[in-house]
Amino acid sequence: MRKIFIFCLGLFGFTNLYAQTSQPAEDTNRVYSNLDVRVKPIFSGGSVMKYINDAVVYPKQAMDSNIQGVVYISFIVEKNGTVTNVKVYRGIKRIIDSEALRVVSLMPKWSPGSLNGKPVRVENTLPVRFDIKPIDNDTIYLKNLLLQKKPVFSGDVNKFLSDSLRYPKEAIKKKIEGEVDLRFIVKKDGSVSNIKILHGIKQGDMLNKEAERLVSIMPKWVPAFYNFQPVPWEDTVKVIFDLKNYFRSKKSLATIQPIDEDTLYKSVQVKPQFPGDLNQWLSTYIQYPQDAKNSNIQGTVYITFIIEKDGDVSTVKMLQGVWPTLDKEALRVVSAMPKWSPGIQDNKAVRVQYMVPIHFILRD
Repeated sequence: MRKIFIFCLGLFGFTNLYAQTSQPAEDTNRVYSNLDVRVKPIFSGGSVMKYINDAVVYPKQAMDSNIQGVVYISFIVEKNGTVTNVKVYRGIKRIIDSEALRVVSLMPKWSPGSLNGKPVRVENTLPVRFDIKPIDNDTIYLKNLLLQKKPVFSGDVNKFLSDSLRYPKEAIKKKIEGEVDLRFIVKKDGSVSNIKILHGIKQGDMLNKEAERLVSIMPKWVPAFYNFQPVPWEDTVKVIFDLKNYFRSKKSLATIQPIDEDTLYKSVQVKPQFPGDLNQWLSTYIQYPQDAKNSNIQGTVYITFIIEKDGDVSTVKMLQGVWPTLDKEALRVVSAMPKWSPGIQDNKAVRVQYMVPIHFILRD
């Protein structure tokens, strides 16, 4: 068995190896190296190493083929702190290079570099190391690894709930219900540990605690297996508290379900990232309809869409329109968008609901 170690070696700018005797003259469009600026860009998301460790998913094909090494990614920290022009400076294999590109493209804003007291564009390189090393017996296997056998709840879930559930009387009185998402570890012996509430019920802390208690007293699971040996496994469940269903059909007050992998998120830990400058892309591809020009029609069309787990744009809809041809053009352009880097929640790519305003403005 093997354990994955993914970490960042450090942060370096593209540099020319010579001493500088004076500050270069300011150029608003110039891309500077780290040696050119007094104040260098600073990653504002905490530790770069921790960000890389949390965000990178080691491709299984690369693991199976024992592909390891360091991928050097170049990028520009813009004057507003955003990361653009992400490219492979020195790669290994496409499958590894693509993952390093994805992670760097998703980085949050930086504190920009500055020259003579003003923010400037600065080019950097980021080395991302992919290592596969022997594991110990306490390795936790995440859902992005393929097992010979996933853990299985032993027994009847409905019977477990009917025997164990204690729906708080105060919650019944106040008609509080909802869903609680929990994450936990199924250990090698099948017992449950490290329970954490991912999403709870607002103003329903008593139900959140009851969901946590229910998971903690679950009977032993049949554990996960990797290389034909039991291994610890991180899993998630949803506990649904439903008073309406109970009073209507006298069924259980709660149910336990696996968390839906196709859940649609509106906010995530790592937001989806457009591959480049979204405003520039929109201004390049939008064609102002002639009838709207002739009638001097201006305004903003709001478009909603879903960024799928693979980065595709789907389910494009108009939230608020202005004029039929303007609305149609906004829908056309958003539907033609290239793939995004997907949103990330709990180290996994997820589906994210997104909205963009498309501005139609006539100028002399």
